[in-house]
Amino acid sequence: MLMIFLGDVMRLLVTGGSGLLGFKIIERALAKKWNVVAVYNSYEIPLENERLRKVKLDISNTLFLEDLILKVRPDVVVHAAAYTDVDG
Repeated sequence: MLMIFLGDVMRLLVTGGSGLLGFKIIERALAKKWNVVAVYNSYEIPLENERLRKVKLDISNTLFLEDLILKVRPDVVVHAAAYTDVDG
């Protein structure tokens, strides 16, 4: 998919930011100089960058998630969160 954005920097919202997939997506986006808002729930995202905003949030709380999306107004949302305790 080809994305062309003129002017403003790309804003990316990633759920599951502390997981393997989410973390790799964050790294790639930051390398491209995108602004990233990364949502995590269980583990802190082990990354610091001036373009990265980390938000601890349970995405099943749809009111807070909707509020975050309305405030951030991302160009792209990547949903990489997963429920890992499937046997619990």
